[in-house]
Amino acid sequence: MKQKYGILIDSSCTYTNELIKSNKIEIVPLIITNKQTNESVPDTSIAYEQLIKNLNAGQRYSTSCSVLGTLIEKAKEMLTKYEHVFFLPISHGISSQYANALMIKDDFGDSFHVICSTTTGIGNEFLLNKLITLTKKDLKPNEIVAIVTKELDYITTYFSCEQIAEMRSGGRLKQLMLKTINFFHKKPIICFNSTNHVVGFGANFEINLLKMIKHLSKKSFHLETLTNSVANIGLYVSGHNKLEIDVMLSLLSNKFQFDKKQIIVRNVPYAILTHTLPKAYGFCVELKH
Repeated sequence: MKQKYGILIDSSCTYTNELIKSNKIEIVPLIITNKQTNESVPDTSIAYEQLIKNLNAGQRYSTSCSVLGTLIEKAKEMLTKYEHVFFLPISHGISSQYANALMIKDDFGDSFHVICSTTTGIGNEFLLNKLITLTKKDLKPNEIVAIVTKELDYITTYFSCEQIAEMRSGGRLKQLMLKTINFFHKKPIICFNSTNHVVGFGANFEINLLKMIKHLSKKSFHLETLTNSVANIGLYVSGHNKLEIDVMLSLLSNKFQFDKKQIIVRNVPYAILTHTLPKAYGFCVELKH
């Protein structure tokens, strides 16, 4: 007999192995391509530490959505076990994954449900936790999709980086911004959503994290209110040492008045790292509601 609900994510979503195993979550990989060799492989086949090492050695990569055939086969396979499957893909603002999923949705009738995410990584991990909770309740599929989609209103992600060469070559920074960055030796702060816009500049991760928090407090609440309104915080790192990570955790903990031990730490997703290069960082906040 089929189970009622199954969940499929792509590899841009962060997670713990325990979460995946205990909830029988299935994963479809994104594709990563070595620009020098033109070799394309599932991103799950390259260890994060190896990718950091390769990037630091000068190798450059690009990422793309899952192979359409792979996504179709995974959906078919899951629908032999579940009456309904929910697919949580990477943000439609940086990938065609969502558009491809919509293309195949009609092939499966009302059994395949695609979440229109505007986030990735930790943001999608927060959405995944919500999705897991909802699928255990007596709710209809369309109700679950609506609730999870609404959750995006309460999730905000910021990124910054130490190197901007790949962002420049990818056309992600305008010429005026580049002149500002080069002249003042500052790095961009990006508010990550469907448009992924630059909201400021800073010289190092401590200054930039403070500016991210300031921007969030203006966007959402005054900081005094914000400190009492945070449900979850996730820190993004990529090749940082333990001391740097501890400094970032302490800063977030102090500014948000949030238990340092409750802040999750995750690697910057491959789809972001290939443009920002190692030492990219940022955080994702989920507000109470």
